[in-house]
Amino acid sequence: MNLIAVITTVGSVEDARKLATAPVARRLAACAQISQIESVYRWRGAIQHEPEFRVLFKTTAARYQDVEEAIRALHPYELPAIHAFAIEQVYAPYGAWVEENSSATQPLDIRGAESFNDHPNLSPPAFLCKRLKHAAVWQAHGRPHEAIAP
Repeated sequence: MNLIAVITTVGSVEDARKLATAPVARRLAACAQISQIESVYRWRGAIQHEPEFRVLFKTTAARYQDVEEAIRALHPYELPAIHAFAIEQVYAPYGAWVEENSSATQPLDIRGAESFNDHPNLSPPAFLCKRLKHAAVWQAHGRPHEAIAP
């Protein structure tokens, strides 16, 4: 297992919740934790003491770039702190859960989906391709495929 914790900070709990939710919803990270902290830092020549919220994501090293991009896209700071550290030791079943839930390769079940809006991780062309593949499997085998992997 090659697990990491990715960390960033923001100034409000609302921003923290928004940042925490997006990568987890997109399966870039298995989970995110929000904690209230006090930060001391130098900004533009002055020492700052500010309440902040730390968001810690658990994911795989292979997903770091995707998680960083998702954070940068939503982050309100001019210069967001985004960094990661390796998770050296982990309870094996928990580590497997993090890997499984940080993977975009999980099967997507599109049975009953009327539009790509039912699957926010799929673009309209990707949804259509999956629907066509699902129909082809049904036609060829006379029964639906249980799940269609992306």
